[in-house]
Amino acid sequence: MTDTLVEWQTTHRQQEEAALALLDALREGIQRNLPTLSWTVAYGGALLAEARKEDTARADFQAWAEHLDVQPEDLSKDGRTVLRGVTEDGVPGRGRRVRIILIAKFYE
Repeated sequence: MTDTLVEWQTTHRQQEEAALALLDALREGIQRNLPTLSWTVAYGGALLAEARKEDTARADFQAWAEHLDVQPEDLSKDGRTVLRGVTEDGVPGRGRRVRIILIAKFYE
């Protein structure tokens, strides 16, 4: 097997694990009445979770940050609020070690 094929298989497996972690997150969102986020399975198997509703972005971000047990970073500049939190542990209690990057960008 070529190095390229090994890389592709590894990346597909990482993305598959992230997709399964996304199912975990969606189920948690339903069960715990968490706000809806925009989710993306990224190259390398990370999940990007974005609080996109401008009027509730901060509260949506905070609800998920608490659930995922992440410490928010404030990366705000130029009048735009940017919040980010990262976990390497996936959704708590679900057993999938997937990086989740939680982000919100909005103007206050």
